[in-house]
Amino acid sequence: WDANRAKSDFLARMSHDIRTPINSIIGLLEIAEHFSTDTEKLRHIRGKCQTVAWYLLSLVDDVLDMSKLESGDVPLVEGAFRLDDLLDQCRDIIAPQAWERGLTFTVEDRLPSEDRALVSSATHLRQILTNLLSNAVKYNRPNGSVTVTAEPVASDDAGVTVCFKVADTGCGMSREFQKRMFEPYIREPAQESAVIGTGLGLPIVKRLTEMLGGSISVVSEVGVGTTFSVLLPFRRDTEGHAAEGGRPAHRR
Repeated sequence: WDANRAKSDFLARMSHDIRTPINSIIGLLEIAEHFSTDTEKLRHIRGKCQTVAWYLLSLVDDVLDMSKLESGDVPLVEGAFRLDDLLDQCRDIIAPQAWERGLTFTVEDRLPSEDRALVSSATHLRQILTNLLSNAVKYNRPNGSVTVTAEPVASDDAGVTVCFKVADTGCGMSREFQKRMFEPYIREPAQESAVIGTGLGLPIVKRLTEMLGGSISVVSEVGVGTTFSVLLPFRRDTEGHAAEGGRPAHRR
């Protein structure tokens, strides 16, 4: 029974993660229908679809590691990447959903150029940010806003510690719920009927954040909004492998 429950939990968790990029691809394709003769616009849309598809492929790769995920033995496949490219990819995944709901979506990259070529698990970092941003969109109010900020808080020759903040103007969370928000399947009772979801987004984020050696905190007020802060350490890409404009590497 425990094995079946673990498998069901995993599949539910993956369905939550996969829904976001699929919705983005559908939205981009619908936009493309309105610009069938605009070659430049279609090229731009194809590029965004490709970015989202690569992210979706990285999640499918994780399905192949199911047994390791369930046992807690998740390999951190680290590699060089540019943080500004990764933030652009998150924008491509989330922005169509935000605009569809009339939300203002802003990405603020406050890192100097020399702090953007880093080494870590880009796949897991994307998953952390897109989960938080997806929730920020889902639980927001009409004409509200979502802002993601990346800012260095410590830096030396070996590495950079970055604080990622995801802020929204949504419904907020009660103090009581905040005590249990990282437990699987737990959702704010007031939102149970208003939002469809598994309640797995925040537990996934916390687990991945800790795997990357970081920490997560939250400030939230009912009726005002929520701000999540994720603090993560990175090594510098001293060998120059993170080519500007590079595509996330397929793991297999």
